[in-house]
Amino acid sequence: MKVPLNVVERLSLLNSVPAKGTMRDMKVVQALRKKVGFTDIEMQKFGISQVGEQISWFPEANRDVDIDFTVEEAGVVVKRLKELDTLGEIKDEHITIWDKFVQE
Repeated sequence: MKVPLNVVERLSLLNSVPAKGTMRDMKVVQALRKKVGFTDIEMQKFGISQVGEQISWFPEANRDVDIDFTVEEAGVVVKRLKELDTLGEIKDEHITIWDKFVQE
């Protein structure tokens, strides 16, 4: 499943995936983090930098990059988004990710 994600969505997704779970889920999360994370080349090209908790990038770099997710990876994203929704913890930054992953 190819999903176009911009810098904001990628950062949000990296911060939203579960930090703990079953061994199987965490192996999937590990692969997902590697795909969604930024390469050294992207960090330089997009001007991504972090000072403390604040992450910044060149505004013009916030464009979509197609990322190919496996069924399992997409499933982990959907499961987590639905958990956040049930807990009433969906934030504005999750809405576009929801629209791209959750088919209801």
